[in-house]
Amino acid sequence: MRILSLIGSPRKGGNTDILSDQILKGAESRGYLCRKLYLYEFDILPCLDCRACKRGSFTCSLKDDMQEIYPMLQEADIILWDSCVLVWTYWKNEAPNRQAASFYR
Repeated sequence: MRILSLIGSPRKGGNTDILSDQILKGAESRGYLCRKLYLYEFDILPCLDCRACKRGSFTCSLKDDMQEIYPMLQEADIILWDSCVLVWTYWKNEAPNRQAASFYR
């Protein structure tokens, strides 16, 4: 099983990061393969609602760093969206909204 942890907080080593580490540590001790990404390190554009992800090749029309994240979303059995309350409004509704392109395929 693969777990992908997407950190929405800009504070590495902060409470969200520490909590994520504990979850992943427990999962790894049970044999899960874990990966953690800090979303603030990626350039993620807002969804344009062009619906390209829902037809044709089911591919997002935006060319940004989500192209690196989509394969990881598809490989993951479990996706953790880790974010502190104050950051949720910024971080993106972009990344959660844009994950659709990885699931329509």
